[in-house]
Amino acid sequence: MGPLFTNEYISSEVNLLLALVIGIAFGFILEQAGFSSSRKLAGVFYGYDFTVLRVFFTAGITTMSGLIIFEYLGFIDLNLIYVNPYFIGPAITGGVIMGAGFVIGGFCPGTGIVAAAIGKIDALYYFIGLFLGIFVFAEAFPFLEGFYQSGFQGNVLIFESLGLSRGAFAGIMILVALSAFIATSFIQNNVNGKRNPVLSIGWVKKNRRLSFAIFSTLFVALIMFVIPGRKERLMAGIDKKVAKLEDKQLIHPEDLAFRIVYGLNGFYIIDTRSEEEFKRESIPGAINIPFENLIERDWISVLGNPHQTKIFVSSNKQEAFRAIALSQRMGYENLAYLEGGFNRFKQLFMIQGRNMSDENEIENDFYKRASKELIEMQKKSVAPKITKKKTIKVKGGC
Repeated sequence: MGPLFTNEYISSEVNLLLALVIGIAFGFILEQAGFSSSRKLAGVFYGYDFTVLRVFFTAGITTMSGLIIFEYLGFIDLNLIYVNPYFIGPAITGGVIMGAGFVIGGFCPGTGIVAAAIGKIDALYYFIGLFLGIFVFAEAFPFLEGFYQSGFQGNVLIFESLGLSRGAFAGIMILVALSAFIATSFIQNNVNGKRNPVLSIGWVKKNRRLSFAIFSTLFVALIMFVIPGRKERLMAGIDKKVAKLEDKQLIHPEDLAFRIVYGLNGFYIIDTRSEEEFKRESIPGAINIPFENLIERDWISVLGNPHQTKIFVSSNKQEAFRAIALSQRMGYENLAYLEGGFNRFKQLFMIQGRNMSDENEIENDFYKRASKELIEMQKKSVAPKITKKKTIKVKGGC
């Protein structure tokens, strides 16, 4: 059911039950749409019936648009969607074999199951061939393994490869789908000996429902082009928000040192510096969440806890204010920043043998004790036990 629902809301058992129900419904819809007929499926390759292309294109752009809009509204996390690894050579070879099997047998695996379920003889023979192919591939895998794993390109997303935003790519795909619908309608009419309609105002008035569907789709495409992603939406206007923040949200280094040394509760130290800087040296008990990772949902249990003060530690005040501004935009509360950042805290408490003035003996005693204990804590790498929210990428497909 991901990425809309995760194991946080429903158990794995219920998830499997829902998958079964959805699978049965999906099979029923495929059968009712005529996808159990090999003639209808093969029609795509012979040009007399493009129902399959239209249905799959419609399903694709509807799902794509819905996911982008749901992410914008904060209902889902697209990072929970598993992206299949891309292997160039094996992908092309597999596509050719799949396409050949599709046009020869008249089924893809999904529609083949639907046809076999209602007793279509050709689908049953198709499945015999499918299982024989799986068996032969499994037996020959030791010889094919090298090619099977060749040409690895990572978990590729097309819009990233093209340098486009997710929304822009979605908008382009909707326009491509509409163009394909129109082009295949003309091809289908020519093959079936039907007259192609003349696109005019009269045709629009006569086919109001179809015209409404086309213009609605174009409107959705326009939305896709302008809709920002969740990260872009949250980052927009951050600098203006930073300018409005006040210093009343600061925590003095002495205050933080006192809280750590005397084991006080009620706060998290959030170090927003890079992972490399954090590993090199950090305040004992700090949690490293680099600024660019603050928007990840993995840290909701930390940043979203309203009863804990989140003290941001950065290299400078500007970076700390940006972290606070971004956290506020995500709805987090009880935020503060460390005055002077990490460098100031290090200078006061984490330098061995630092010279103290003799003006205030009580103050010097505190600095000496705090420095000694904090340096010792740093050596022992004392850190709070925080359970990072585990996310499982959701796999699926036809």
